[in-house]
Amino acid sequence: TKHKCRMQTSVSPAAPDDWVWIAHHKTGTKVAEELARVLCRSSGRRVAKNTWREPPRTKVARGLCHLVLKLQPQDIARWTGGGARIVHLVRDPAEMVTSGYLYHRRGSEPSWTNSSLCSRDLCQLPDAAAATGDKFAAQRFFNAMPAAPWLRLLGCPPSARTYLDCLRTAGLAAGLAIETRRAAHTIETMLALQTVTHGPGSRTRQLELRSLERASFNATFRSLAAWLEHPARGDTELLARARRLCFGGGKVLTAAHATRGSPSRAGSPLAAAARAWASNNATPALRELSARSGLSRTWPHVPPLFSDTAKDRAVSGGGGGGGRGVLTCSAPRLLDQTLAMLTRLRATGCALPAQIWHVGELGQPDSAGSRRLLAARAAVRDLREALHPALPPSELGAMRGFMCKPLAVLATDFDEVLLLDHETYLFRDPTRLFSAPAYARAGALLFRDRIKHHGARNQPPLRPPSLYLASLAAQHAASPGFLPTASQPWSPSESLLGAPLWRGASSHHIDSSLLLLSKSQAAAAAAAGAAAGAAAAAVQRVPDNGPLLAALYALHERHRHAYYSRLHGDKETFWLACELAYGAASGAERCGVSHLAAGELGRPQQNKHTRAVGGARRPVCLKGNLVQFDPDAGLPLACNCKVWPPVTTATEKAGAQWVDPDFPHNHSSYFTHISLPTPAAGADAAAVAKHAAASLDLAPPTGGRYRGRRQGWERACISDFRPVAKVLSVGANE
Repeated sequence: TKHKCRMQTSVSPAAPDDWVWIAHHKTGTKVAEELARVLCRSSGRRVAKNTWREPPRTKVARGLCHLVLKLQPQDIARWTGGGARIVHLVRDPAEMVTSGYLYHRRGSEPSWTNSSLCSRDLCQLPDAAAATGDKFAAQRFFNAMPAAPWLRLLGCPPSARTYLDCLRTAGLAAGLAIETRRAAHTIETMLALQTVTHGPGSRTRQLELRSLERASFNATFRSLAAWLEHPARGDTELLARARRLCFGGGKVLTAAHATRGSPSRAGSPLAAAARAWASNNATPALRELSARSGLSRTWPHVPPLFSDTAKDRAVSGGGGGGGRGVLTCSAPRLLDQTLAMLTRLRATGCALPAQIWHVGELGQPDSAGSRRLLAARAAVRDLREALHPALPPSELGAMRGFMCKPLAVLATDFDEVLLLDHETYLFRDPTRLFSAPAYARAGALLFRDRIKHHGARNQPPLRPPSLYLASLAAQHAASPGFLPTASQPWSPSESLLGAPLWRGASSHHIDSSLLLLSKSQAAAAAAAGAAAGAAAAAVQRVPDNGPLLAALYALHERHRHAYYSRLHGDKETFWLACELAYGAASGAERCGVSHLAAGELGRPQQNKHTRAVGGARRPVCLKGNLVQFDPDAGLPLACNCKVWPPVTTATEKAGAQWVDPDFPHNHSSYFTHISLPTPAAGADAAAVAKHAAASLDLAPPTGGRYRGRRQGWERACISDFRPVAKVLSVGANE
């Protein structure tokens, strides 16, 4: 009862005459608390402490002081929307990580660092489980969730059962990298608050922790009191009291967040080694966060991603003359599969030139390799040619994966790109897609992914991408300089707000194993003319995709590590760049997303994740590989084909379907049926409704482990399907 009454508070924003103090873990929470108490109480203001997702307290007669700790990104608008003065304590992310590593490694806050269960400092809940602000109910969720999946997600050794075990078992560099990943959510929240409160007329004071050191404390305190218009801002006794609270007792600033005598204290060899790592060998993700913060002395600015020439070519929209071409990325272990994909592509009649991009991995081919490249009519391109020469070599590793494809699209000299995965199997020539009406309208054609969730067994999904997307959109809407676009002021489109990915109903939305994109306004206009007829070519022109390309480039230059740690690969990258570039002003069809839902190629199975109702059998669903349909003809176009069930032995891998020209017909035991094309609108609405119903039904567990509905990958049941041979035979000769 006590907890219930305590949480019955108003959710209205802080009032204009309120003061809001916001501090994040390792940015000076103790300092913020002491300063707030000194300045607020001496001005007759009551201090209300709000931790984690608690809403603002009910308004009182005079101005109120809110002390907000462990702020979450979805609550930023709650505290910034009322016009209150905000004191925001900030710190260089590299310093936050080193301080947090030393602090947690020595066993501080054992209630969560030495627990095998989740906590709000280690794990995240779905928004529906935490939206009420009842942190006590949320804690019951955390207490029923094992920490092990999150420890594995952070990169902890398999033997670690707690976060303390993890840091003490891992070496210095590995432990600091783990702390970087754990603290990333907190740091991103700090940066998001910086972004939305920046600009002319801001009523937010960014108070850097280092400005409160002994030498600068007096000047900082006087400046802060004057900014707050404190009635006793010139009182020397007020300053002396603040110094005693902040530097006395060894618990706030003098201890430097470390216990005297501890091997992790500020002057210890371990601390010195941690600081040296942060200055010289920090992970690319931490360097990105520090550079974006504008608080780092080591990385004061975000470094350029491409050379000047390559960037101009990437974001200018092209001038025409590069023509159409096929683009793919590969690596030594994928080269055979990539060449087999191109061989299958040529078998459909596609004669477009091809480029195989890599990041310094593919050397000069031998004579046999050269012959295979020649047969596939493919040129090999190294992405390093476009990268800025000052880019650290440690950045290349991350680019040798999902990042390669969007960066290759930016770097290529093709005006119109057909992007394919090495696992893409095309049932017919995709060249005709360049004449599709959807491509003509948008200069892009994107295909949808299956609706599915990625969650740990018996737990809600790890790191729901919807929260990250909402934070990106809020920052973009609040700050014109967040991403360079031609559409300002920006607001989210209805298609973005209604997407299952945005609504938390799916971890996926767009598939990038096959997509088309025009980089050139001239090429896009030509495509519009071909689709609409020569007479209409003069009036139907596709808008320049320059803003989309600029947003795609900015996402990778400033946010690549944060982005790829929250979403599953590059799949949604092109769609999100388009939405951020154009927003609500350009209409629902601006991004060229197919109106058809993704399909399935596989075999019927009973859905073990769906409960039987009234004694009936569980529904039979088609399970297998992703299929895309021609948006105009409705015929199967391509599949993102993987072996199903997964192969395990070397013999099975050697006979896998990506090197088999007769796939899928000679794998009839695996691929017996294929789904029929269905409108995506209905599938999206059903997924959102199902998710909303599940969220309303979500309740804290009463005991034992959390028994979530999601187990591993869970996707929507596809129950309308036909035999493969019958469906693929339709239009096979077109």
